[in-house]
Amino acid sequence: MSRGKSSNIQIIELARGVAALMVAFYHLSGYKSLNISHYLDFGKIGVYLFFFVSGYLIVDSSAGRSVRDFVVGRFFRLFPLYWVSVVFMLLVIPRSFDTPTILMNFTMFQQFFGFEIVQAVYWTLTIEMVFYITIIMAIVLFGSRMLDFLWLYFGASIVLALALTWVMITKWEGAPVAIGMGLATMYLAAIIKRHGLKATSSLAALAVYAATGLASSYYGYGSNGTVEFIRYLLTYSVALAIALVIYACRNRYQGKFTMYGELSYGLYLFHLPVFYFLALIVDGLEYGPVAWVVTSILTLAICYVLHRWVEKPCIRMGKKFTQRRPAAVTAM
Repeated sequence: MSRGKSSNIQIIELARGVAALMVAFYHLSGYKSLNISHYLDFGKIGVYLFFFVSGYLIVDSSAGRSVRDFVVGRFFRLFPLYWVSVVFMLLVIPRSFDTPTILMNFTMFQQFFGFEIVQAVYWTLTIEMVFYITIIMAIVLFGSRMLDFLWLYFGASIVLALALTWVMITKWEGAPVAIGMGLATMYLAAIIKRHGLKATSSLAALAVYAATGLASSYYGYGSNGTVEFIRYLLTYSVALAIALVIYACRNRYQGKFTMYGELSYGLYLFHLPVFYFLALIVDGLEYGPVAWVVTSILTLAICYVLHRWVEKPCIRMGKKFTQRRPAAVTAM
């Protein structure tokens, strides 16, 4: 998640904070017990906003970088705080895991090897890792011209989403369709950023993305009933609509929203462990609006400390490693 500070990135930073709050709201507020949750998944809307922001910020900033610099930058940006969250979660969650599961959860690739995730939000980070692998492939294959081939990666993501939908229908109900749709969301954002929303290539990508979301929702989930189909279709649609509004507003707001983006990753990782911690010391704590507000405030306070003493020093360390090579172009 890039460290862009220009004015047209500020609203994107705010979007990351809003996305994290939406995920926390879904998990903590009791929203899942409401009837509306059968038709609209606030958690996945927040997740797909994160995917859109990742594609918007990371793809463009990766062009011209070496594989080494990209990997080092992403590692020092994501893994230190992630590791802290894994340890915190293992300390407060009211269950235990075997040693192989615990060790694999430090890699972000645990689900690829059939291991359980120790907290619910980690599944999206696996998709983020797949996204980074595709960027590494683009750097290796196309170098500084990687942005000229965005449609290739977007098209491959669409094919993957449709293929996984077919697998889910015919062979494996648990096929991870979200990997294809997540990657398609990221590369859609990259295409829109590079060409502008009104460009023919962007409009075509939007049409393909919308058609894929419709097909995936109908054929993948329609067999489970109309409500399930509507829930996935509305979730994709609302997430895309919010993302496009954010893009349209990118030059209209000059407020300093950077801090919202900087704390969003921590809020995403720590809202569940903090809630479990509060449940250990507060008798009778249950999911609900109060739990969401209190947990979010406490989590943001913790994340501010972690951002200052963990994230920032690690990001600086990553920059030092990449800046040792003058040819590298850092994006963080």
